[in-house]
Amino acid sequence: MLRYFVLYVMITLLCKVNAQNISFYKEHITFKIENGYFHVNGTYYLKNNQNASNQIALFYPFPVDTLYSKADSLTIYCMEKNQEITDYKLGDRGVLFTCEVDSVVTLLISYQQKLNCNEARYLLTTTKQWMKPLEEATFELIVPDEIQITSFSYPPDRSLKIGNEMLYYWQKENFMPEEDMIFIFN
Repeated sequence: MLRYFVLYVMITLLCKVNAQNISFYKEHITFKIENGYFHVNGTYYLKNNQNASNQIALFYPFPVDTLYSKADSLTIYCMEKNQEITDYKLGDRGVLFTCEVDSVVTLLISYQQKLNCNEARYLLTTTKQWMKPLEEATFELIVPDEIQITSFSYPPDRSLKIGNEMLYYWQKENFMPEEDMIFIFN
């Protein structure tokens, strides 16, 4: 446990140093609650604010407490290199990996967590480690009809029924999250 905390602190400091050179400026996330699992599929956009290429270490956190099991089925993919990133360190609190950022890099990251209760959480407040708001962020939540969302940490901008599922949608600009994205359902 202490080892992961030390790693988290080191990565946080590294992100603060890199934040001057690398910007995390946009994300698009699709969530799905289905069959007792919370699925997260994200597209993350980073850009290099310098002319030189930078190899950076990134720590992607997962919610960790008794409400959630360990993340599994993890995939990290770099669009610019058309390559899956398989050299990573997966811990209970998140995954650590490196990537090269030339001018822009687009990362696709997906995972799932078994839910041990009627709450699903996506960590948003870690965006503060980059020391600037996201220029743009969009989120979608898909749930089957038998699941009713009873509470949102951020009210959705729109919702739409499509077949046997509900789709909730959020669009944010200049977004510095004050709380995580939390869905409570029954």
